[in-house]
Amino acid sequence: MEGGGSYRYRDENFDYDALLRQLQKSEAVTLESKSEVTRILVPAENRIYLFTESAHPAHPAVFILEPDESGAIPLTGHCGGDVTACESWLVDIAAKRSVLVESLKQVRSNDTYKSLHEPPDASVTRLAVATRAPDTGVRELKR
Repeated sequence: MEGGGSYRYRDENFDYDALLRQLQKSEAVTLESKSEVTRILVPAENRIYLFTESAHPAHPAVFILEPDESGAIPLTGHCGGDVTACESWLVDIAAKRSVLVESLKQVRSNDTYKSLHEPPDASVTRLAVATRAPDTGVRELKR
């Protein structure tokens, strides 16, 4: 199911870099960088953040998808690059909403995520610590 969406164009009060840094520091996220876009999945917030890289014509831009209980997938965003490129990217994201949300569901169903965020089974004791691997930016799980 789809949902509504909106974005602000050239909002001088929005700090793209600060939001990206804040999310990158969080331990409970999955980061994926592909070509001109960085995708950050935050299962605890039920959100997907899509950031443009500097080579993307819409840069700086971020769109946030936040699926709700009804199945709707509304999105919000901020765009500081070329307005035509922003609108084109928005159309592309809207067409891929379901696929993007499926990736968030997969992370939420992952045993690693469950061990960190769900109450443990009374018969099982689990200890898990999420850490960032040095220099790679990739998260690893150590038990």
